[in-house]
Amino acid sequence: MNFARILEASAEQWPEAVAAESELEAVTFSQLNALSNRLARALRQRLGIGTGSKVFVLLDNGIDFLAAFFSAGKLGSVLVPCSPYLTVREVRTIWESSEPSAILACPEAYDKAATLAADRSVPIVLAATSRPQADTLLLSDLTQGMPAGNLDEQFDPSHVGVIVYTSGTTSQPKGVMWTHHSIVANQIIPRMVHRLQADDVVMLRLPFFHGWAMMFLAMAIGAGSKLLVQKSDTPLPKSLQFMAAKHATFLAGPSPVFVTLMKWKSDEVNPALRYLRQGSTGSSPLDPEVFKAFEQRFGVPLLEGYGMTEVGIICSNRLDAPRRPGSVGLPAPLTEVRIVDEALKEVGVGELGQIVVRGPGLMKGYYRNSENPLTEDGWLLTGDVGRQDADGYFYVVDRIKDMVNLKGEKVYCAEVEEVLKLHPYVADAAVVGISAAGNEQLIAFVVAKDGKGTSDTHRILDHCRKNLASFKVPRRVMFVDKLPRNAMGRLLRKQLRSEIESRQLETAVS
Repeated sequence: MNFARILEASAEQWPEAVAAESELEAVTFSQLNALSNRLARALRQRLGIGTGSKVFVLLDNGIDFLAAFFSAGKLGSVLVPCSPYLTVREVRTIWESSEPSAILACPEAYDKAATLAADRSVPIVLAATSRPQADTLLLSDLTQGMPAGNLDEQFDPSHVGVIVYTSGTTSQPKGVMWTHHSIVANQIIPRMVHRLQADDVVMLRLPFFHGWAMMFLAMAIGAGSKLLVQKSDTPLPKSLQFMAAKHATFLAGPSPVFVTLMKWKSDEVNPALRYLRQGSTGSSPLDPEVFKAFEQRFGVPLLEGYGMTEVGIICSNRLDAPRRPGSVGLPAPLTEVRIVDEALKEVGVGELGQIVVRGPGLMKGYYRNSENPLTEDGWLLTGDVGRQDADGYFYVVDRIKDMVNLKGEKVYCAEVEEVLKLHPYVADAAVVGISAAGNEQLIAFVVAKDGKGTSDTHRILDHCRKNLASFKVPRRVMFVDKLPRNAMGRLLRKQLRSEIESRQLETAVS
């Protein structure tokens, strides 16, 4: 098996079709395949990268990233992608864990790459047109003169092709090992969900070094679709202009992208979505009202899904089934999903429990980490709390670690947040549990709407009392200008807990 066959098969079927296009260049499937072949050979022959060797990638979205991704499959090396915008301190943890043999870097990350490379005396390959130093090795020089034909090597399906490090927002990042088998599965499954075709034009408002993006870029390449390529920090208005010019038919991004689109005027958004056939969102919950309003306003089906780096897509709304606002949909094709109790026994319809999943996209495990969320019979313990309705649709309620035990009563922070957001004065809300005098307490962080402030604290708490059991009502309300979220829209509760300790904000005792 070789996951690079995803690209090679498309190069055979659509050699002259455009595989990827940026605002500066475009490459056909045959050209992208040739570039990947040259890079794989150059890494082996000129840098000594062999089967199983780690290649650290500090590249932003670009055609070079695509070539690096598929070169790992061809060579049998292991790609270790990382954000080029992290600090040296943040990157070093991943660097030391993975022990790579070479670095591929973009100009923005050159200084970080040089600092890291000095630790292990490994070569740096810079994806740029000019050299910051005379001895810098450019990607174009490295691949020059290398043969463009396929390497045609096969590996065991369990051979690791990519190690994707989790965000590490609550602990040290863990390296999720993707095998050749799981990479192939994790582009086939979303293709079955989204039904991409060779005439689709795909815009990913996602950083390519993120697991979700790699699954979807492989999906686009495997479907013969054209992938639109922009740097990950491209402003949304510029992406909309690019989508309009290239007649984008598919848009994927975290929920804040679609929330923002709904806030803008029609003449700012409509040209970009004129040819759109579907949208895909995930990573953080999408407001059901936004879900419904998007489809009504643009006439475009929006598929909200749920997945994890460790397994790929778990559930998704479908094109061929009713899409339910607030639900992450039905189990993905080829995938089993259950809700279980603490003894891992399946619970009844509508009951809360942990979501567990089993399917072909499962990781091999965590690299050099003894933590194992897999059961003996192959189920992944997601750590997410959810429920399933009578029609088989799944709903993600909260993370188990975000459940607060209040004197024996279980409270899910997401449930309280949902109630808070129903108040007309609340634009956004988050809830965390803290220990105080030996007991757990709920603290609510609120972003006020339309200038409403602390004078409305008691109204907000009264609203909670009317809609929640008394033990679920927050003990304090703290007003903030905005809530901390990562690039994918996920709430960073750890930062909120730190803020309780470090700042004296306006509070009210319920």
